[in-house]
Amino acid sequence: MERKKHSHLFRVLSVFPLELGRWLRFTVSVMESFSLRQRLLHSVSIQGYAIGVTSLPVVMLTGAVTGIVLALQSYYQLGVHGLSCAIGFFVVKSTLVEIGPVLTALALSGRVGGAISAFLGTVRMTEQVSAMETLGVNPLAYFALPRIIAGVISMPALVIAAVWSGIFCGYLLCRYAFHISFQVYLYMVSGHVFMSDVLMVVIKSVIFGFIITSLACYQGLGKHSRITDVAKITTAGVVTSYVSILFVNCFITTIFHVFGY
Repeated sequence: MERKKHSHLFRVLSVFPLELGRWLRFTVSVMESFSLRQRLLHSVSIQGYAIGVTSLPVVMLTGAVTGIVLALQSYYQLGVHGLSCAIGFFVVKSTLVEIGPVLTALALSGRVGGAISAFLGTVRMTEQVSAMETLGVNPLAYFALPRIIAGVISMPALVIAAVWSGIFCGYLLCRYAFHISFQVYLYMVSGHVFMSDVLMVVIKSVIFGFIITSLACYQGLGKHSRITDVAKITTAGVVTSYVSILFVNCFITTIFHVFGY
């Protein structure tokens, strides 16, 4: 049994560099197809609506619940000890820098990434990709490129919406449940939230949007032999996005703190 566990772990670790290389080659091929796509703006706007606008309620609800929970926890940790002026700072800093971007990305991984993987997997299984290749149409330029561009553009806007929703709902809880004024709520924010925090959020959002959409397109447009493979690649795409987002978030945060931003 122990030997089987080690062999399975070895297979997973050995496949990772191979899959990473294939994904990188896939993304390079998608970027190279940029000049081949006609009416790209129209396609990006359609995908932007599907990815961004339709995800807005879920994202804002996620941000609102997160802000309320953070405000509630920070009040019972700080407010009861006379540190009510630090509650707003805790909510704003946590929501802006870490929790907002990560939770938004995780929510979109399940909603958008899964939908893209399932749709493109079905397209691959029904031989539509092969038909386009026979007609001389680049399937990457038609299916993958608009979705990746739309994801990169939509993600920062969705993160901003989630962050503002969390900060505002956290304030509403403090105002009407704990009688903390707006001035007290934001007392420590101006001196402890910097432009580098905003820059970090933008960088994370763009990278997360690229990871979610590119991984979903990569999984969906891969080679599938059976219709049951669509469910497997959808699950694999979502799980891979989850893990990648957490690792990339840790890496970006570490880099910013190492260089003193």
